[in-house]
Amino acid sequence: MNEEMAQPKVSIIIPVYNGSKYLEECLRSILSQDYSNLEIIIVDDGSTDGSASIAKNIASCDQRIIVLTQVNAGPGAARNLGLSCASGEYILFVDSDDLLIRNAVSNSVRLAETKHADLVCFDFESFDDSHVMGRTLSKEFPKYLTSTSRECLMEMYTDHLGYFSWSFLYKANIFTDDGMRFPENILMLEDMLMLNTIFRLQLKVAYIPRALYRYRITSDSLSHGKSIKKAEDALIVIEHVIDMSYADKTIHIFAPSAIRFLVYIDEITPIGVSIKKLMLHRRIKQLLRKMLGVTNTNEFDLENENQNLLNPGKSSANNISIS
Repeated sequence: MNEEMAQPKVSIIIPVYNGSKYLEECLRSILSQDYSNLEIIIVDDGSTDGSASIAKNIASCDQRIIVLTQVNAGPGAARNLGLSCASGEYILFVDSDDLLIRNAVSNSVRLAETKHADLVCFDFESFDDSHVMGRTLSKEFPKYLTSTSRECLMEMYTDHLGYFSWSFLYKANIFTDDGMRFPENILMLEDMLMLNTIFRLQLKVAYIPRALYRYRITSDSLSHGKSIKKAEDALIVIEHVIDMSYADKTIHIFAPSAIRFLVYIDEITPIGVSIKKLMLHRRIKQLLRKMLGVTNTNEFDLENENQNLLNPGKSSANNISIS
């Protein structure tokens, strides 16, 4: 008990939507942490596969687990509900099919306390049901020991980091004092918009160049498959981030990343002749022209980009040319 009282409380927020297949494995990885002062907040986002029952059964055996339920409203709304109930000094987000390495919490908190950091960024490894693929972003993890939040954002823009809310430990006051929340009713890239907002604050970031998080690649991920709703949501986020980047004169750094996302969004837009689909394709093409103009080229080579823009284990488009 004395050891737990000496540890800052960490709230771990897990949004769940039809995650019954992997939820118990995810929770076991959290419950086996070598750090005891945890508050584990599971938010069931209207699941229809018994996820809530699994969560409640495990919660009955561990008083650190809180189970919340809501009508299906998307991952952003689920994380926000978790944030509204969190009482920890630090916040972690974990997706319900992913895993934490056993010392993830202790290492992250120790570095945050030692470096007086507002955020701790750690590496990850991708895996599926058959093997571990390791780090699957195209560029190496940042060399920083500590940096400003703006410098960290530039590492995202240049593909050394992904736009993943689960790859950081956050001081809770980022959400309580600064009022940060995930966009709601957005099914794609909600992490990206939230991170772009947070990392424009004046914050200190510390780095752990080791994989503390295991990202599971599944065929039924939210980011797989063509969907007009997902494509529209993703494009809204990209347009917002482009506006932010123009406002603070970082657009020339973000533009190559924006191009890759726009190509991906075009790929997940269903083919068809409806007005909505045609207008979406037109908006994407207009933004591609604009971003290619920022990079001073009419052709952008993506051939050797192994980064998966949304799932860090799957590559996207190769070469594009807008004429």
